Amino acid sequence: MIMMILMQQMKVVFCKRLAACLCMQQSPSASAKCPLVRVTSGDGSNNGDDLKTPEDGSATKNETTDKALQGNRDLIEAEMKNDWMLAAAALDRIFAIAFAIISVGGNLAFIVIIATHS
Repeated sequence: MIMMILMQQMKVVFCKRLAACLCMQQSPSASAKCPLVRVTSGDGSNNGDDLKTPEDGSATKNETTDKALQGNRDLIEAEMKNDWMLAAAALDRIFAIAFAIISVGGNLAFIVIIATHS
């Protein structure tokens, strides 16, 4: 439970605060690309069956429900993947900036030491 709370807090820090500070934008979420829709019967009426079975009748309502739930899980996983990809991009940018600063600073210090040594 504590681990889940820590992961949520890390996601908020990396995806919202650090990304905004580094001028990074989040890619469109999976739910924006593939919205959930309500399926009705072919004649336009809704007789209480929100889930449509195939025309040959081979799938039961439970199988259709399982497929719909799996689709929802896939959307949630894709959204989580996008969030963590943004967090990774934010960390990459932070480490790149730190590397550049340390490299330039180290090279300048080396040049100053060499120049003043003789």
